[in-house]
Amino acid sequence: MSIWTHNFRGIEVIDTFTPKSCPMNDSHGQPAVRFAAGHSGLELLAELAGHNSVTVTGANPSVGAIGWLTGGGHGPLTSSYGMGVDNLLEATIVTPKGDILVANPCQNSDLFFAIRGGGGGTYGVVLDAVLKTYRSPKVTLYTLGLASTSQNATQDFWDAMGLLNADLQRLKDGGIQGYYAIVGPPTTSALSFLGTFFLYDKPNGTIEELMAPIEAKLAEKASSLIFQGNISHADTFWESYTTNFTNEDVGRGGSAYGSRLMTAESLANANVTARILAQIGPSNDAKAPNVSFPCSIHFLTQCSCEQGVLNNPVILGHIVAPSSPPTYYPSLVSLNPAWRRTLNHIIVDEVWPGGIPRTIIDAIYHSVTWNKTEPLRQLSPDTGAYFNEADANEPDWQHSFFGENYEKLKEIKKRHDPKGVLWCRMCVGSERFVEESDGRLCEVRKGGESTKRFD
Repeated sequence: MSIWTHNFRGIEVIDTFTPKSCPMNDSHGQPAVRFAAGHSGLELLAELAGHNSVTVTGANPSVGAIGWLTGGGHGPLTSSYGMGVDNLLEATIVTPKGDILVANPCQNSDLFFAIRGGGGGTYGVVLDAVLKTYRSPKVTLYTLGLASTSQNATQDFWDAMGLLNADLQRLKDGGIQGYYAIVGPPTTSALSFLGTFFLYDKPNGTIEELMAPIEAKLAEKASSLIFQGNISHADTFWESYTTNFTNEDVGRGGSAYGSRLMTAESLANANVTARILAQIGPSNDAKAPNVSFPCSIHFLTQCSCEQGVLNNPVILGHIVAPSSPPTYYPSLVSLNPAWRRTLNHIIVDEVWPGGIPRTIIDAIYHSVTWNKTEPLRQLSPDTGAYFNEADANEPDWQHSFFGENYEKLKEIKKRHDPKGVLWCRMCVGSERFVEESDGRLCEVRKGGESTKRFD
């Protein structure tokens, strides 16, 4: 084994890893990968592919592994192997006090707890981390393409979306995990659904049996819906990942996200789900308004004060939540407990072109918070939202992102960063300061007044 130094780059595959200061026994020794903070998930998978191994990473290949996992970390393997934080075995952290600390279950366990779902950058700077690895599974891939045949078929399309979401629990119980997107014109000619679903190490014929009831229901609507399901196989996860996952297209304007962790119970009524998705999702008409503007904005020339015509929103579904808590020190995980009851992590994404007025952008954010995401909150009121992919103006974000763990995380934040050196919006302890319009921070004192500027 090579001597590890704290560099921004470096990946080390470890046959048997035991956290520092922990007893050497069979429950700890396990295959792992240690990596420096500068690496992406794709780079980890590429290195592990030569060892016929995998670790959990995100779906977007270029996402930095450290930030992804410390916020929670879901991906195409997480239903089978757990979230990123579930697989974190150890990390090295520089605290705001200048200490370089190794955090694992046996030393600095409070920091270990905090970065397993409570966000990484707010307690210290993570230099490197160790993740558990697994033998690369064989992959069965099922892609489902579905579209409405005309604008008159809109109701049948949304009814199909309701039925599919209501059936996700059965699919998940059968081993299916994956993603879907619901889009509309002009991206597609009509309302469309594209699902990419994975099965790992399952016998031939499993995916056909699982998808048969859904295909049968879709075939009954042949006059209003067209669909096609395709099956492919890969001997390794690396082969499947590099074929099916690409980086998101960025730098072409802006976007506002809203998200919610949806339970099986919240999606069980297909009619209600269909109505909500139709309310917040894309229209079958590219010119149909889908953003509501506050009526105080009277000067917008391209729209009325109630509605604005922009790009159709996109609904993204993520059937990636782990079915059970981790086996590795489950009490030292600060991930929002709502993830353990989640069936589908749903995102609503509203995009806009570059160069539009700030007033319109603000109105889009307002619409995403209250017109797009609020119906999902009402449908699944006792869960929350994913810290890494949430509404930038999420109400009650402390509970929504961190659930019952927030107060404990706040205490850990105070312990390791008493002066609040590390700050970001809606991160643990961030309510201690307010950000002024010029970007400077003011500390909030008792009574609500702001003092003490940080330039």
